[in-house]
Amino acid sequence: MRTVTALLTAVAVISATGCDSSGQAAPASAEQPTAESSPAPLGTCDFLVGALPRLRDAGSDLGARAQLNVEYANFLGRQPSTKLINAAKLDAETTRDCPGVRTQVLKVVRVKAFTGLA
Repeated sequence: MRTVTALLTAVAVISATGCDSSGQAAPASAEQPTAESSPAPLGTCDFLVGALPRLRDAGSDLGARAQLNVEYANFLGRQPSTKLINAAKLDAETTRDCPGVRTQVLKVVRVKAFTGLA
């Protein structure tokens, strides 16, 4: 029961997380933002690219969701100035700045949007 509670808490946390822009250079992912758009939050797209292999190796969609939570918590821990945002904003920013990676991550965790992780 404790494991299930911890896992559900982890999924809820990731559904409400993200980070704000910090004025640093755009992430070095294959999909760069257009000149009219602002860059993705610091490293969000790069974070998703780096996490994707471990999410795929998790063995199940539930395992991938838990892994995503752990990966994201570690990502935020390495960047203490990063602020959390809600899942809807994370969806909007990743749709704009790295839609291909976003689609791959969402496919692995079997939801249509980050808001679906709640």
